[in-house]
Amino acid sequence: MVSIDPKILIIGSGMAGMGAAYTLQKREWNHILFESDSHPGGRVKTEYFDGFHIDIGANFFLETYETVHEVAAELGVPMKRTPVPLNGAVYHNGRFHCFYGGGTIKNRLKTLNTFLSFGLLSPRGVWQLLKYYRILRGRGSDLRFDDHSQMLDLDAWESMADFLESEVGSELLEKFVQPSLSSFTFGSLDDIGAPYGMAAAWQFGLNGSAWTSMPELGPGVFADALFKACQENVRLSAPVERIIIENDAVQGIILKGSEKPIVADAVICATNAPDAIRIAPGLPSEIVDVLRKANYSKCCRVVLGLDENPFPPDWYAVAFPEKIVESGYIAGMSNSAVLVPKAVPEGKALVDAFVIGDKADEMFQMTDEDAVQTVVDESRRYFPKIPERPLFSRVHRWKEAVCTAPGGMMTAMHDLQQTAPNRVKGLYFAGDYMGVPSTTGALRSGILAAEMCVEMMSDPGSA
Repeated sequence: MVSIDPKILIIGSGMAGMGAAYTLQKREWNHILFESDSHPGGRVKTEYFDGFHIDIGANFFLETYETVHEVAAELGVPMKRTPVPLNGAVYHNGRFHCFYGGGTIKNRLKTLNTFLSFGLLSPRGVWQLLKYYRILRGRGSDLRFDDHSQMLDLDAWESMADFLESEVGSELLEKFVQPSLSSFTFGSLDDIGAPYGMAAAWQFGLNGSAWTSMPELGPGVFADALFKACQENVRLSAPVERIIIENDAVQGIILKGSEKPIVADAVICATNAPDAIRIAPGLPSEIVDVLRKANYSKCCRVVLGLDENPFPPDWYAVAFPEKIVESGYIAGMSNSAVLVPKAVPEGKALVDAFVIGDKADEMFQMTDEDAVQTVVDESRRYFPKIPERPLFSRVHRWKEAVCTAPGGMMTAMHDLQQTAPNRVKGLYFAGDYMGVPSTTGALRSGILAAEMCVEMMSDPGSA
């Protein structure tokens, strides 16, 4: 038995886990973080190849990511606005039509011209878009990724699709909202909760800004800096087999391959929700029922290193309507070099094609070689500049890519955050599913879990 009092154990080194570790370190509380992988970061990781910085998880931060920017300032990580905002195009009637972010008069006029020229929406659809925009604008101050507390009333709808059907109209749903939101959530509007969908739609473009701000070499720089600040208390390649819960209280953990428990006063579980259920078999059924509300989208990402940008110069991403995805594989594509030019050798491109849903399941069964060839062949139909043989390729399979926050989940998780430490003494949860799914939301959840942990352990009577 290993025991150092008071000791807090953290499971998982994603944004939530490292946010918790960073907070405990600042507060000078004894803690250890265990990570099953050999590399920290969770879904914010970077690979390096021949001058390319390849973000295999999150590949941008918005300027509105408050917690990320606050911690970056504390760590001394410079965050800079990218050369262009999140300009993205939708494929319709045989061509792409771009919508421009950033909020400048020029970009707004270009976006207006897009709507007027390519006929994606009928007059009825345009009216639906205006109504949708007015609804989001009226709630804009509530639709924050760092704080979900002001949007819980929106959690009454079962899904984003239900919200649009009842409050806006189906034409906007099918032709505009689905392809744009799937680019960020990797999910279907039937799976995405209304609060999450509305926040994503507002922050990723309809607020008129949608500008990104991050380190010059991409989000992985921030994750690496956060790990460096916490690394003396991090144990990599140390998967947790089980959280020990007895008599409605946390007793410690057992690492995989070990029979000796590590005793703890508290545990912050910063894994995804399914893993939390798996490693904590002693959880009360009411907590398990809440954690099961957290569904995740599936995504297979194929990254191609290219000699030149296949998109128009100021386009970051393109998206495809569901009907095209049904007949092919690719739901969307982006070029990271547009936002982060220094992350690639001069003049090169780093194209990321993503495949979601049932199509992702199919691609999970393919070899890397077949997955790359499938994406290359399909993408060349839209962008002939993409060569038959890219400079290099990478395939990343995310069976739990992004929490889709289905209807009712945010409210249930909000209540769980407050009650779990009372129901199971010493147990705290953190992760993107504890708020509005995002890197900044996950980071914030880890910070809040650590602060709650310290408060309750400092004053046991407060529980």
